[in-house]
Amino acid sequence: MCALLVAFYHYVYSLPNDLQDVRFLHNSYLFVDFFFVLSGFVIFHAYRDRIDSDTEAWIFVIRRLGRVWPAHLATLAGFVAVVAAIGALPHPNTLSISSGQGEYSIPGLLLQVVLLNAMGLQGTATWNGPAWSIGAEFYTYLLFACVVLCGQRRLVIVSIGLSALALAVIMWRAPTYMNSTFDYGFLRCVAGFFAGGVAYHVHERCRAAQLKFATIAEIVSLTAVVLLVVSAGRNPDAVSAGSLAAPVVFAVVILIFAREQGVLSRLLKLAPFRTVARYSYSIYITHKLVLVMIVYLAWLTGIREVSAPPQQLGMFQSWPPGMLPFVFLAVVLLLSAASYRFVEVPGRNHFNRMATRLQENAREPQPHGLARRYLPASSSILIR
Repeated sequence: MCALLVAFYHYVYSLPNDLQDVRFLHNSYLFVDFFFVLSGFVIFHAYRDRIDSDTEAWIFVIRRLGRVWPAHLATLAGFVAVVAAIGALPHPNTLSISSGQGEYSIPGLLLQVVLLNAMGLQGTATWNGPAWSIGAEFYTYLLFACVVLCGQRRLVIVSIGLSALALAVIMWRAPTYMNSTFDYGFLRCVAGFFAGGVAYHVHERCRAAQLKFATIAEIVSLTAVVLLVVSAGRNPDAVSAGSLAAPVVFAVVILIFAREQGVLSRLLKLAPFRTVARYSYSIYITHKLVLVMIVYLAWLTGIREVSAPPQQLGMFQSWPPGMLPFVFLAVVLLLSAASYRFVEVPGRNHFNRMATRLQENAREPQPHGLARRYLPASSSILIR
């Protein structure tokens, strides 16, 4: 649901529509922070006690790279193909590949490939704009591995310190607070990720206790989310300092829903929600590509400005009113299902096999001295 809200946030700012005055959608970029906090919660649960050596740290990094990079890279290839094809047709200047500056520049593409698209190394968001968060999260994984290796005994204190420090720098330097992306996106991710880590430690301490009035707590927490998003500012370019509360608010929401004791938690376990949830990463990483194609088709058949009335949508003008958002949603879901099935899962499995081989090699006894020099590789069976 959060991934779909981010997708509709970009839809609102890409095409003329009747949703442009919905303030909740105007500020739905904040649900990226939910992903960061949830990621920290899950990663601390899964890896906090497993990373106890350099080898385990590398295994962790390989697995996380396999989780985010294949679908990102495949979508990026889709962008290159689509923008190149559009370049052979009549097109606006913004939809063309350039060797210097611009949304579809070669330097921007290289930064996207190596996941350095949230470090302030470019003047604007490029190519698959939402993918800045993927780069931010991957390098936050590296920071997490270093923190676990060096500060296991003070992990909670270090996590609180990192989250607070990141928020302080954002408040001091970032012009749009928690709508920081390609410039201060890494710090934004650090703030949310380590807030999620702190939330996991709280959950671990309290998981045995019964959550009283669980359904009411879930409803109140979601109400707090709505109030946070609506009050975060007039629009993404006029963000208030109140947006800095996002990591804390989302951490509380995750703490409540992680107990799975309320009616809403049980509702979210139903098959339709679980099915779409499997596609959440693919929804997030592919939806901008769908938007680029729809925007170009609209431009090609008459529309020239996003601020035009919703009725002036070129080839979409004859469609029933309000139909285009549902078409957008359907195409995003279909593309996400295909990405999940043919890219995300195979890519993740491939990197997991690499990590497993590294783990097995680390555990395998190694011959020493002259034996290492002269024994054939097949003798490792006897040595084992």
